[in-house]
This record gives sequence, structure tokens and C-alpha cells, in this order.
Amino acid sequence: EEEVFAECRQVADAALRVAEVAGAAGAHAVGEVARGIRFMIESLFTGGVWHADALRVHIESLAIVARGPALSPAEGDVIVQRLKTLRAAVGVPD
Repeated sequence: EEEVFAECRQVADAALRVAEVAGAAGAHAVGEVARGIRFMIESLFTGGVWHADALRVHIESLAIVARGPALSPAEGDVIVQRLKTLRAAVGVPD
């Protein structure tokens, strides 16, 4: 947790780059999960909200949706929606 916290700005920047590339490539779920990571980290600096476990879930979800054709678009959408619900539950705005 300390390592992620210490590197969170770099993680947020990398997540933004992933989201941008995913958007250009039409990889909706990848882009949305990466944006969620950015939202999680930005909430620390804008509102003092830090939930390492929720961030870890987002990072693990990115690995799942980035695998490619193993998931259908509908399955990716379910993951995206559940992560949005998680962020709302811990007070992280989109």
C-alpha cells in the first residue's frame, strides 16, 4: 500500500495515457477502467479520499479487461458498471 501511495501520481498519469489510447482503439472497457483508476487517485488529492483496496480492485480489473477477446463487450460493461458502483460507495465522484 505504501508503494502504491508513494507512486500514485505516476499511476494516475499512466492510467490517463491508457484511457486515451484505449479510447482511440475502441477498447471501451479498458478505457473506462483506466479512467476509474485516475478518478480513485485524483480523489485523494481533491477530497482526501484514499481507499487502497478499492484502487487495487480497479488495477486488477484493468488487467482482466485488457486481456483482449477473453471478455465480451457485455462482460466488460458489467465490470465497468460495478467499478462505478464501488467508487460511488466509497465517495469517489466520476
